[in-house]
Amino acid sequence: MRTAALLLFAALTASACQKKPDAPGGGASVSDHDRLQGVWMIESADDGSQSNAPPPDDMKDDRLQFEGDHLTIVGPRDRVRFSFALETSSDPKAIVLTELGDDGRPQSEKSEWIYKFDGDVLVVAVPREAGGRPTEFRTRSGSSEQPGRPREIGCTAMRLRKADEKPADVPPPRRGSAK
Repeated sequence: MRTAALLLFAALTASACQKKPDAPGGGASVSDHDRLQGVWMIESADDGSQSNAPPPDDMKDDRLQFEGDHLTIVGPRDRVRFSFALETSSDPKAIVLTELGDDGRPQSEKSEWIYKFDGDVLVVAVPREAGGRPTEFRTRSGSSEQPGRPREIGCTAMRLRKADEKPADVPPPRRGSAK
């Protein structure tokens, strides 16, 4: 009887000490910062003309590379580098970006995107104008100001999927320069 009680106590103690899986697939919970790391391609973009349309031709080859606390938007002709910070406690969650110059110093005011994960897809709403943060993951024309109502921020909604590509490690060329 005493042996059975000790075995039961040991089993309960061991199960209480084990780390319970928080994420699907039985692994430990992964932070949003870790989930963002890597190369993302634009699966669809809604700029207000069509819902969930394929990305426009000028965006289909663009990639968003998250490395550490930096985001580089890589296009066929140029690259733009940002530092970023996540606001995971806001609702919706936000990515706060600061564009960096060739020297690595901040070049402009902050841009605020909202984001969420939909399974393996990253959904973002990107403001069309500086100084605002979208509030929803749907396209808005923006710039409507009505008395008693908050100002709408124009935004583009995009769905991004992780690409099976390695991040480009070439230093970013000056904005607008052709290769």
